[in-house]
Amino acid sequence: MHLRLILPPNIEAAAQRDAIPTKLEIQVDDRQIQAPEKVPMDKLGNLPEAERVAAFLLLQWCNGALGSFLQLSKEQLSTLVANLQGEPLFFWANKPKQAIDWNGRELIGVSEHISLPEPSSSSRPKAAHSSSIGRE
Repeated sequence: MHLRLILPPNIEAAAQRDAIPTKLEIQVDDRQIQAPEKVPMDKLGNLPEAERVAAFLLLQWCNGALGSFLQLSKEQLSTLVANLQGEPLFFWANKPKQAIDWNGRELIGVSEHISLPEPSSSSRPKAAHSSSIGRE
């Protein structure tokens, strides 16, 4: 049993909106793919460890009920990519039988659009100086 995450070919535009439509499927065996709504929750325990973690994250983000169609933020998809690194679980909607290739830690055609910028030093909150606390 494995997760399958189907991504839109226009991921660049979707990522710019921070709303990435994603289809979730469960591959039960070599031939059978099911909608997550049709898979009993206890069967998710049969997923490999990294995929169980991903399924748990998805359950949290989806208020406890996995659905076939999700709208993920860049941060959410980035988290899934990091947790499922190297696994052939991501597919393009227009090529659903061919897993998206990895280049090390990068999911080719995806990672460059979902990477989150590092916070700059000017955007970090500044600590108050102890000498100014309590003074008016």
